Amino acid sequence: MDYATSSVTQKGQVTIPVKLRKKFNIALNSRVRISEGPNYVKVEPINSVESLAGSLYQPGQKPLSINDLRKIRESGLLFKGEAK
Repeated sequence: MDYATSSVTQKGQVTIPVKLRKKFNIALNSRVRISEGPNYVKVEPINSVESLAGSLYQPGQKPLSINDLRKIRESGLLFKGEAK
């Protein structure tokens, strides 16, 4: 596993090296989740809803209208287990 080092500033800030920011698509003003384990601190990018735009795109597939999406939701096919 590759590793990088960084210093902690007086304000508790840590710089994520550019190589890792590029690899994990952590852009300026991105949000990250910080959690802890027994002997480590973990930093994970938080994907925004906007970052998912187009992720389900399939060439030739017609986009669903808002009415189609409402019908799917009403049918219960999409959100099983969701409280109504």
